[in-house]
Amino acid sequence: MAGNLVLYSLAFITFEGSLLAQEASCSIRRTTGSQPVGTVALGYAGESPGMAMCEIEIESAVPIAALEIDPTKVMQGLIPVEIGVVMAGKVAKSKGFIHEDDYRHALNQESKQTLRFRGRYPTWA
Repeated sequence: MAGNLVLYSLAFITFEGSLLAQEASCSIRRTTGSQPVGTVALGYAGESPGMAMCEIEIESAVPIAALEIDPTKVMQGLIPVEIGVVMAGKVAKSKGFIHEDDYRHALNQESKQTLRFRGRYPTWA
C-alpha cells in the first residue's frame, strides 16, 4: 500500500495588495543572473555574481464586465507595481514592472489575459 496521502498547496496572487480573483495560472521564475567562470586549469571554476531578478507570468479569466487588471497606464508610464505570491504558508513579494500583456479568446475556450512582470528577486517569508 502507498504511503500517507498529502494535501498540496494552492497559490494565490496579489496585485498591489489585492487578491486577483480571476487568476487561473501563475508561474514565478527567480534567477540569480550569475555567470559561469572558467579557467584553463580548472575548467568550470564557479560563478560570478550577476543581476538577480524575478519574472512572473499571470494568466487570468476575463469576465464580460471588464478586465480585473487593465495594465495600460502602468505599462505606458513604466510605473512600478507589487506582485505577491502566497503559497504553502509563505509569501513572496516583488516590486517591478508589467512589461507585456496579451489577450486571447477562441471558439469553445475561455477568454484570457496574460500579464508578464519583471521585478526584484523575492524571498519566501
